[in-house]
Amino acid sequence: MRQADPMAAAQGYTPRDFAPLDPWELGGVSFKVYSIALQGSHRTLSLEVAARDFVVETLPDLIAREGDAKGVGYIILHEGEDANWLLMHWWAHGEICCQSLASADKGSVVFRSLDVRPLMACVWELQIINFETHAFIDTMLVRGETADAYLATQLSEGRY
Repeated sequence: MRQADPMAAAQGYTPRDFAPLDPWELGGVSFKVYSIALQGSHRTLSLEVAARDFVVETLPDLIAREGDAKGVGYIILHEGEDANWLLMHWWAHGEICCQSLASADKGSVVFRSLDVRPLMACVWELQIINFETHAFIDTMLVRGETADAYLATQLSEGRY
């Protein structure tokens, strides 16, 4: 059996542009919001507006059905090569991260839920998820700080 060349796999990774956006407040839950874009592309306002509209329309019911929300979460809007992705996360039950996933076809601003599929995140989105997990642990669980401390801890803008 031939092993894959690890350097060949590593060469397929192209960093993308990450940026924190203005926070969103929704039904008593404050969300950090991040965008991920292909290198050199520019985030479109219409996509951001459509993402927010989708979140406002769908997320309150999901949060209410799960219950015990801790008042904070984060959202990732990723303009990918083949589609636009919307990952919505909120903290509940003390230390549980809940997630809902949606996408829109490339060039479209019409999001649809993908919660029936077993998808979680791509490698770029996992960078934000990893950062946010550590931020939540550090601020809310280890140091016992307020939600404001968690919300103030953001991944810096840059290419990751």
